Amino acid sequence: MKLSKKYTLEEIAGMFTVFGMDLYHCEEMSLFEHSAQMAILAKTNGFSEEVQIAAFLHQIGDMLPENCESDGRALFGLKNKEKVAAGWLKARGFSEMVVFLVEYHLHAKRYLMFRDPTSHNFIADAGYPGFNSRLMPMNEVEADAFDQLPYFELNIAMRKWGETSKVIDLAIPDMEHFLQMIERHLERKAIVF
Repeated sequence: MKLSKKYTLEEIAGMFTVFGMDLYHCEEMSLFEHSAQMAILAKTNGFSEEVQIAAFLHQIGDMLPENCESDGRALFGLKNKEKVAAGWLKARGFSEMVVFLVEYHLHAKRYLMFRDPTSHNFIADAGYPGFNSRLMPMNEVEADAFDQLPYFELNIAMRKWGETSKVIDLAIPDMEHFLQMIERHLERKAIVF
């Protein structure tokens, strides 16, 4: 059963209200700022609202209630947070592309760590909460399989945006901007079914 658009928008707004101003891992910016910058980079690079939404929601797994401690703090680095996030998005009617890009954003990082070891700062990665085997480079078999996945190039582009969307004090749209974009997306998805 797909949940209502209104309920979904309220959930997203609520999660960003509670966790959006938390620092994004070890950066000097909030989770909301990082997410908004990712979406801005998608737009700047000419990608659709669907891709901008995936970029904005790529860290939603860190904010889901099932991934939080009893005091409401996010548990960073949970092993299956991307799968939980993908299931959450799918249940609310997000497109296959949004679900895929959110689910595989850390896989893309692991892929790049294997294919282009100079593209990432391993020391910085090791310093953030949740650094574990999920963030170790893929092996050749995993990377070859990842090459064949749908949206492969887009997933790699999104991962690279994640590495550069860490500009302190960049002017960004407010939450309402992103909620309106998400609402349009969910309305279009509702017409398809």
